[in-house]
Amino acid sequence: REISESDLVMQVFDIKPPEVGKPRLWMPGDREDPTWRSLQEGVKFYGVGCFKAIRNPAAHKESTNWGEQGAMEYLSSFSVFARWVSESDLNSMSSFCFI
Repeated sequence: REISESDLVMQVFDIKPPEVGKPRLWMPGDREDPTWRSLQEGVKFYGVGCFKAIRNPAAHKESTNWGEQGAMEYLSSFSVFARWVSESDLNSMSSFCFI
């Protein structure tokens, strides 16, 4: 409740290592591969887009006037993001060993 959904997505899908109290969700794959970085950042910005362009206007307007087709497309957008969240690996400070 302390941060917005967009800020949460930006933090949790960040490519930086996790911090105390700030775990990360990382897509599977080799983090040294530029393609992994592209995927990770794409998921992050896609999620932010879903919240900023779909959820926030719907939550702050009286009426959306989306229609059935538009509503299904927006729902599908969040479904794609939810799939990526479920496919991600949770990484927290306890998952890293520091010597």
